[in-house]
Amino acid sequence: MSALRDVYGKIPGGSCAIVVEGGASKLNMACPRLRDDLCLAWADLAQAFLEARKTGEAHSIKKSPVERYGCPAAPFQTVLPDGPVFWGSKAKWPIDNRPQIDNLPR
Repeated sequence: MSALRDVYGKIPGGSCAIVVEGGASKLNMACPRLRDDLCLAWADLAQAFLEARKTGEAHSIKKSPVERYGCPAAPFQTVLPDGPVFWGSKAKWPIDNRPQIDNLPR
């Protein structure tokens, strides 16, 4: 954590990234610079999961930062739009409540 504090301390707007509460250092999600960096990292992680065909994980990564930390939804929508993900001729829904796709035309 001290290395992260050192790095963010040198970045404009980054001095607020780490706070100490109760003697323990923690990430300060109220720090705009840290939140922006983490939002971009989560979008990149969602892209990596999608490229690995792990749509469930990609969908989880897409949902959590937007709902919990106020990340903008647009980068996540670009990476993983709502609806099915197509690989070749087969569809895979990135949500658990997916429709039956066994009878889709091929």
